[in-house]
Amino acid sequence: MRRAPHRAFTLIELLVVIAVIAILIALLLPAVQQAREAARRTECKNRLKQLTLAMHTYHDQHQLFPPGAIGTVLASNALDTFQEAQNGTGYHGTSWILQILPMIDAAPLFDAWNFSTSVTGNIGVANRDIPMLYCPTRRTTTTNGTLLLPNFTKGGTDYGGCIGGVNLAVDNVTNHPMHYRDASGNWSYPYPGQWGILHGNSSISLPNIKDGASSTILLGEMQRLTGSAANARSIDGWGLGGTATLFDTDADSDPSKPGMNNGFYQSPGSAHEGGAHFSMADGSVRFIQTNVSRAVFDAIGSFRGGEPYLLGN
Repeated sequence: MRRAPHRAFTLIELLVVIAVIAILIALLLPAVQQAREAARRTECKNRLKQLTLAMHTYHDQHQLFPPGAIGTVLASNALDTFQEAQNGTGYHGTSWILQILPMIDAAPLFDAWNFSTSVTGNIGVANRDIPMLYCPTRRTTTTNGTLLLPNFTKGGTDYGGCIGGVNLAVDNVTNHPMHYRDASGNWSYPYPGQWGILHGNSSISLPNIKDGASSTILLGEMQRLTGSAANARSIDGWGLGGTATLFDTDADSDPSKPGMNNGFYQSPGSAHEGGAHFSMADGSVRFIQTNVSRAVFDAIGSFRGGEPYLLGN
């Protein structure tokens, strides 16, 4: 029997098929990327939720939240945790994250920490990545360009605590010492009602939160800036107290910019589009939009400012 001749694709037909496949990929790729980002954003929210639950477990055990940073070294009238973290025996410069390590399945790191010396004296512990401290949208280890302690290459964090609607640190210097003492020597610079739950040597409990736990930020996502200027470069490291693990909601830093994702080292932010995740003192986690009112954002950073703003879901 005579076979029918085999008909091959013409060049035009082949090009049409390739074009159709390319169009399908172009249509499907954004959807795939959006699905992946949605999953990463959910995972980020879950990690912040776990950190917040750990804070509440600490509160249950000690009847207060951990101090936002522990330090004694002053630069003029500012608490210089970055310097203290490098000072060695008898010093601290540590963060609130260190205190909750046992509650986030990192008890071996906590047990290995030598509390008689500073962060650099614990480089073998602090120079280690803790996966749940990284937002999966942004990274899985420290970013080249963020400011780390000398000889550190790992141990970053994308989550920090809220110091309030105050000016977090001294500008225009590389190490960014923290807030100031007032004329009486107290850590209340310069508006006591604007302090957040976590600040230098703080000891705040839930009954102290006069603005309402559901209206007061406890934790949130951090910007991780790698600019060359001091004000556009983030200090990084979960063990380090200060701007590495704290942010402010201060509306006065630059009124022309939003309160987050603004390129200013003291402000919070994220790698997600449109805003960032924050947890409130009642344990809930909210995604707050970048365009949130600056007055509202400023107010919900403090725990006793007398402005109990309510956020929608």
